[in-house]
Amino acid sequence: MKNIVNLIIIIALSISCSKKDDLVTLNSIKSQLKVNNDFRSYLSLEYLRFSNKLKKEGDIQNSEYFAKKGLKISNGLQIIPENPLKWNADEAQIKLMIMMQKRLDDLMQNNALVNNIPIQLAHLTYLYDCWIAKESKSIHISDELARCRVRFTRLISEIEYYQNDLRKDRTKPVINKRPVFQHFKILFDYNSSDFNQKALSEMLKILTHLSTIDKNYRILLVGNTDKSGGKIYNKLLSLKRINTVKSQLIKNGLSKEIISYRAFGEDYPEIITSDGIKKQENRSVDVFIVIGENIKNFNKYEVPYIRNQIYKNNILKKKAITNIES
Repeated sequence: MKNIVNLIIIIALSISCSKKDDLVTLNSIKSQLKVNNDFRSYLSLEYLRFSNKLKKEGDIQNSEYFAKKGLKISNGLQIIPENPLKWNADEAQIKLMIMMQKRLDDLMQNNALVNNIPIQLAHLTYLYDCWIAKESKSIHISDELARCRVRFTRLISEIEYYQNDLRKDRTKPVINKRPVFQHFKILFDYNSSDFNQKALSEMLKILTHLSTIDKNYRILLVGNTDKSGGKIYNKLLSLKRINTVKSQLIKNGLSKEIISYRAFGEDYPEIITSDGIKKQENRSVDVFIVIGENIKNFNKYEVPYIRNQIYKNNILKKKAITNIES
């Protein structure tokens, strides 16, 4: 009988010795956890500190529980925040705890947070479990642990703000600037498509201006006549005037690809007159310059729209000059 009792004692001692204390084990790998620099290691260190705190407070059972949890996390097992129902937490806070647990879970699923702020996220996870454990033990109410809920609430708001900031689109917005419209007018003699001296001077002015433009631009030539000839003849005459201007532009190095034209004949006069009336203001080629980054589809701009934009720009310029002078 005595031999049997001794055998039982030996077996019990053997089992006791083979079962290594989790807190001791966790303490033994503390140095390694500190150099790992990852979320799991930081969280294991949080549970190590928590376990030591609980042990010092005399809560041996929970000290062993969180030491075991820290050890499991360091070994790669799943990280699960504590369930307040399991801990018999204060019923008045159950709903709040469950809601906060959902917010914590959402943050832990964000790999960007896990990689970018592992220390803060580990501390947040610990604070949640500290809060749950504290609420189930009156021994901790007056202790530092009683502040876990307050610190958790503040920190989760800060991390969620950081998460929302990470989700912001950092792509620079594409600013679709409206094109700039500029206008020159070349006048022609009666029944002529050749440059006179005044027209040549205006042409030189246009070419000089074009040489100063350092952005993409297109040119629209609009040919016009007065009402002194037939409608079809005037249409052809307005086209001849356009070709005179176009040829001069190309001779001076402009690509024909950036030049568009519209021959209106007598349809859109500068000054409205009766048929057969000669009016030099109506015998012209309007040279519209459109400057902008996205103006490949140049033909989408109607002439009335272009004229309106130029008119508005001129008004704004006059206002600016008036304000400066005043």
